[in-house]
Amino acid sequence: MSELAARKTPIEPDDIRSALTEAWCVKFGSEPPTNAIELLMSQSALETGAWKSCVAYNLGNAKFSGTDGDWCYFTTWENVTPEQCAALVAASTAAAPVREISPTKVVLEPRHPDCRFRAFPSLAQGAAWYLNFLATHYAAAWDAVLDGDPFAFVHLLKAHGYFTADEGQYLQGVARFFDEYGTPKLADMSAITDALGSLGYDSTSAFQQAMGLTVDNTPGPLTRAKLRWALAHQDPTPEAA
Repeated sequence: MSELAARKTPIEPDDIRSALTEAWCVKFGSEPPTNAIELLMSQSALETGAWKSCVAYNLGNAKFSGTDGDWCYFTTWENVTPEQCAALVAASTAAAPVREISPTKVVLEPRHPDCRFRAFPSLAQGAAWYLNFLATHYAAAWDAVLDGDPFAFVHLLKAHGYFTADEGQYLQGVARFFDEYGTPKLADMSAITDALGSLGYDSTSAFQQAMGLTVDNTPGPLTRAKLRWALAHQDPTPEAA
């Protein structure tokens, strides 16, 4: 175990897709199911500013547990309760600095122990660790990855303490990236109308109502994410006799 430099390691989408797919095949011995890699990419992209702010190939901004592997320090923002904020600020020292931004947000500066993050020398190592980390430490959310379901994935990550941000805002962010990386592509109303029709819906609002979404007849990122999930889970068309 050693401390690595907190250097930015920007990544292109095709490169992270390949790294995660290879890590999946090695770990599970099979190809990933529909949209599993795309969902992981979407969560990773949200955590790292579409990988432009990725540091030391830490794809999920995971903190260092202190048990194994390399680490680095970098400034981090945390959403907290007013009570937690007061306690963190009161405990701030030169060795573990904390700045209050608001009663519910603090900035932790190096070398505060809570801004020590996992670090990796290569994308391949970072991708393999990220995949294994989610599959084991957040096993309750892993079925949602296999299911290609951003809604359940984000909800279960939040429930098990992965992030401190507002769940709805986090879901919106994941859904926006899932709109870019997920399949099928639903880039225009023609594709959306065809997808709705294949599921038996004559309008976006009817689909939204059936799926428990906000009914506004606008196929935004959340609606399109749910539509992709529904398409992947529709009953196959019976073969002609």
